[in-house]
Amino acid sequence: MNGSMERFRVDWETAITTSSNLKIDVLSEILCVLGIDPKIYMARKPIIDQRLVDNRNIIAHGGRPAIAEDEYETLHEDVMQLIEWIRTDIENAAISDKHRRST
Repeated sequence: MNGSMERFRVDWETAITTSSNLKIDVLSEILCVLGIDPKIYMARKPIIDQRLVDNRNIIAHGGRPAIAEDEYETLHEDVMQLIEWIRTDIENAAISDKHRRST
């Protein structure tokens, strides 16, 4: 195929590396690959890196994070908001073809 009809091919083994943890820097890289400005997410670094990923790592290694019920509820709300933002940004990027490379 040629021109604008060329098929998009991705080497899924090397396209995106999460380095075993989806901290803010890795999320930022993924968003940039998708053509999404990561600025709004960078402001949420403490939520993503400390409150979410660090607690996830404690659980993954057999520990029990010290988190109160009200703190969990707040974290849950924050994470659900982040998921909604990411979903919306991905949909908008797909609709506007932001993920496509310019030639």
